[in-house]
Amino acid sequence: MAAATKKANSKPGLFGMFSDPNAKFEAAIEMVEQAANVFKMNKKWDRASAAYMMTAGFYEQLKVPHEAATCYTNAAKMMKKVDVKGSIVPLEKAATTYAKTSKFNFASKYSMEIAEILENDVADLDAAMAMYEQASDYAQMDGQAGSQLSKCNTKVARLAAVLEKYDRAIELFEEIADAYVENDLLKFSCKEFYLKAGLCTLCAGDVEGAKIKVERYEDRAAYFRDSREAKLLKDVSAAVENEDPDLFTEIIREYDAVSKLDSWMTQILLKIKKQASSDDLL
Repeated sequence: MAAATKKANSKPGLFGMFSDPNAKFEAAIEMVEQAANVFKMNKKWDRASAAYMMTAGFYEQLKVPHEAATCYTNAAKMMKKVDVKGSIVPLEKAATTYAKTSKFNFASKYSMEIAEILENDVADLDAAMAMYEQASDYAQMDGQAGSQLSKCNTKVARLAAVLEKYDRAIELFEEIADAYVENDLLKFSCKEFYLKAGLCTLCAGDVEGAKIKVERYEDRAAYFRDSREAKLLKDVSAAVENEDPDLFTEIIREYDAVSKLDSWMTQILLKIKKQASSDDLL
């Protein structure tokens, strides 16, 4: 009888589950992970996502946050295949879990993924901007995420301009540009962001302010002075000041022939043109 008891204690299973409080979670994890893999192989994406979420919950109970976060991201990947909006919940849990364990680079990454869904799939720009700002905060906490921080702040600035929060957009575009000036590898990229800051100043209806900013940007970065971006900002300011929509259109056409305007630039320029003309077309 003693030998049988010893043999039972040496094996995992029901006896072991009662002797070890965590064993039931470990056994459940193994079973649910196997189920998730089966669902994944059979392209049952929503059920695979649910299984990964359940597994994450077990890892939370075991206080293994890194494994829980990995399961949350796997759940998001599965859900994204059938319901992009539905992937927000597991992504939020992943970001929060990584942040709690000071993995701020991952927290920033998944917060940014949420923001992109909110912007592009849900079309909730205010919520997207708030989430990009959260991603930016996490990137700052990481301390080694220079490029990630710049990417997040660029997203915030672009949405701020679209939402007509021009002061915030100008602040961030200038902050990015100033940081690039100090970086030998990125210093020439400052031209794009000084231009965007200047255009946002024009959007805010401050022509004189835009002219002053051009001078400051040229003093800050000599290579901005003779750039196409500086010329565009000066020419557009002059067209708005003179209320000359034809000149405005010609300036934009010439610039676009060399540097194709993206949808954001087109949207911003349309807003500026309304100050020179009631014509809404470039």
